[in-house]
Amino acid sequence: MKKFTLLFICLLILNLVRGQFMQETVDTKSVNPDLTGDIRTDFLLENSNLANISSPRTQEYYERLFYTCKVWGFVKYFHSATANCSINLDSILIQKMPAIQAAASNAEFNQILLDLINSPGEPALPTVLLPVVPDSLRYNLNLEWFQDEVFLQTVKDALDTINVRFRPQTHCLVGEAFFNGNPTFDNDILFNSNTVLFPGQSLRILALFRYWNVINYFYPYKNILDQGWDETLTEVLPLVTEAQSAIEYNLAILVLAKRINDSHAFTTGGMLTPFFGTFYPRFTAASIENETVITKVHSSIFGVKAGDIIRSVDGVEIDALRDSIASYTRGSNEAAVSDNVVDDILLGPNDSFNITVENENGVFEYTLQRNWSPINQYNFQLNTGPVWFDTIMDQGCNFGYVDMARLTATQVGNMMTNLWNTDAIIFDIRNYPQGTLWTLVNYLFKQPIHIASFTVPDNQYPGTLFWYDEFIGSYPAEAYQGKLIILFDIRTISQAEYTCMGLEQHPGSIKIGSQTMGADGNVSIVYLPGNITAYFTGLGTFYPDYSPTQRIGIVPDIEFKPTIEGIRQGKDEVLDYAFNCALVGINNLMVPNENLNVFPNPFLTITRVEYSISQNSKVTIEIHDVNGKIVSTLLDKTQPAGKYTIYFDGSELPTGVFYCRLKTGNQVMTKKIIKIW
Repeated sequence: MKKFTLLFICLLILNLVRGQFMQETVDTKSVNPDLTGDIRTDFLLENSNLANISSPRTQEYYERLFYTCKVWGFVKYFHSATANCSINLDSILIQKMPAIQAAASNAEFNQILLDLINSPGEPALPTVLLPVVPDSLRYNLNLEWFQDEVFLQTVKDALDTINVRFRPQTHCLVGEAFFNGNPTFDNDILFNSNTVLFPGQSLRILALFRYWNVINYFYPYKNILDQGWDETLTEVLPLVTEAQSAIEYNLAILVLAKRINDSHAFTTGGMLTPFFGTFYPRFTAASIENETVITKVHSSIFGVKAGDIIRSVDGVEIDALRDSIASYTRGSNEAAVSDNVVDDILLGPNDSFNITVENENGVFEYTLQRNWSPINQYNFQLNTGPVWFDTIMDQGCNFGYVDMARLTATQVGNMMTNLWNTDAIIFDIRNYPQGTLWTLVNYLFKQPIHIASFTVPDNQYPGTLFWYDEFIGSYPAEAYQGKLIILFDIRTISQAEYTCMGLEQHPGSIKIGSQTMGADGNVSIVYLPGNITAYFTGLGTFYPDYSPTQRIGIVPDIEFKPTIEGIRQGKDEVLDYAFNCALVGINNLMVPNENLNVFPNPFLTITRVEYSISQNSKVTIEIHDVNGKIVSTLLDKTQPAGKYTIYFDGSELPTGVFYCRLKTGNQVMTKKIIKIW
C-alpha cells in the first residue's frame, strides 16, 4: 500500500472536508462577524469573480512581483547554498518586499533582484557532469524567461551562473514520501502561525510564491493545465496582494488551487472551515441529468425525498449558487467540479436552512437542519447489506458482488473462496476502497502485473521527472477464471481509480459506469502562511502503455448513468444493468445492444471501426482526444439494425492516445485507440 498510505490518511482528513479542526481555536464571529450563516452565500454571489478586483497598484508593480517570484523560486531550488538551509530565503524575500514596491526605476528593481540572487553567496563549482534528461521529462524546466527584457545583463549573468553550476543535490527543502515517491516540502514550517489567520501582505505574497514555485517545478501535470501557469501567477497576484480580509485571502488561494485542474487540490485550514461550514443535512445529493438531485434521505427526515430536484437554498436559485461556488472549486474535469460544488452546497453551520425542491407532485419548500458531522454523512452513504454475496440470476448465470468500500484486506481470502465458482464478480468501486487491490491481484492473475508507470518529480533535480514502473502481485497456483465487472463513477478517485486500473487488466474485465474524478497518484502537501494546507497530485500516473489517467479518469467500456426517475423508484440502475447474464455470455437474448471494435490498434494512419446495433437507432461515432475534445465525427445519422464498418483516417492527428466513442439510444461505448506515427 506504499503508494497510497499518505493519500488514505489525506482523504480521511478531507472527508472531514473543512471539518472540526478549527473549532477550538477560532471563534468565527469574533474573527469576522460578516461571514457566518447565510452571509456566506451572499459573499460568494458578490465575489464569484475575484478577478474583477480593482487594484491601486500599477501594472509595473505586479510585473515586478511576477519576476521576483520566478527569481526567488529559481534561487531557492537551484543555488547550491540553499540546499542545506544555511540561509533563510523566505526572510530575505520579506525584507526586500518594501524596496521592490518603492523601486523608482527598473535599474533599481534589478539591483534588488541581484542582491536577492547573491544573498546565498557564490554557487559551488561543479565536480561532475550534469545528467542528461530527455526533453519529454523536463517540461517543468523552462528557463527561457532568463532572457526577458525586464532583466539587466548583470541579473541574467547571475541567473546563468547558478544554472550552469547547478548539479542534482539532496535538498533540505524537498524530499520524497518514499523511495521513488511523491515530493515532500519540509521547508513550509517557516512563517506558518496557527494564530494569524490573516497574515500581512508580504507573508501573503510569500504564500503565493511558495505554492506557485512548488507547482512550477514539481507538479507532474503542469503540461496539461487549461491555463498557462505564468498566466495564473499574473491572475492571482492582485487577488492575494489586495485581499482585505482573511476570507478574501483564502478564496484567492482557492482560485490558485483551482487552476491546477486537479481533484486532489484540497485546500483546508485558515478561515475556510468556518466559512464553508462543518455540518451536513441528513441527506445526500448529486448532479444527475444536469440537475442537483437529492439521492438518499435519512429516515428521521420528513418532507424531502430521494429524486427531489433542489431548486433553491435559503432563497438563492440553485444555478446561481452553483456558479458562485464553482469559481473556487477544485476538479480535474467538469464532472468532478460539479460533484464538489454539490458537496459545498450541502455544507453549512449547525443551524436551520430553507430548501425548495421540485418533484412529480409540484414545488415544495421545507425548513431543515444541518446537524450531521462529516463522519455521520460519510457513514450514511455506505451500504448496509453484506460486504459480498453471490446470487443466481433468472437467466442462469451466477454473479458475485463485492462492496469495495467495506472489504478489508484480511477479508479478501474468504471473499474469493466464497465467490470462486461464480461466472462473474461485480466489484463496486463507486466509493473509496480500503487498500485491497494489492491482495486481490494474487487471486486474479497468475503472475505479477505491470499496473502503472509513474512520472516521478526528481526532488534532487527540480523541473525534471523520471519514469518508474510499478509491478504488483505474486505467482499463485491458480487464478479466478470468471469475468470481472467493474463499476465506477464520479465518486471514484485516486486509489479507487488505481484499483480499477489493476482489475481491468483481467482478461474478462468489463468496465461500466461514468467519468471518474481523474486524479491518481499520491498527494503532496504545501503549508502556507495563514494556517492553510494545500494538496496536489504528486505522482504522474499512466497505464503501462503510457496512456494518461489524470483529468480523464477511468474510461468505461459501457457508459451508464443513473436517472432521476430511477432514483425516485429507489433503483440502483447501474448495478441492475451489471446483473446481466449477457455480459458473461450466457443468455444471447440479453446481449448488450451495441458492439464496438477498432482494428488495427495501435494504428499508423488509417484504422477500421466495426460496430453493430440491435435496432433502428440514431448512431453517432466520434473521436475524442484525452481531454474529451471532439477531434473528428465519423458518423451522425440513423441506421437500421445490423453490422457496419467505417474507416477513420487519423493521418492529421499527432501521435498519442484518443478515444473512439459510439453513442446510440441510451448507451455509450468507448474504445481507447493509439496513434503511433
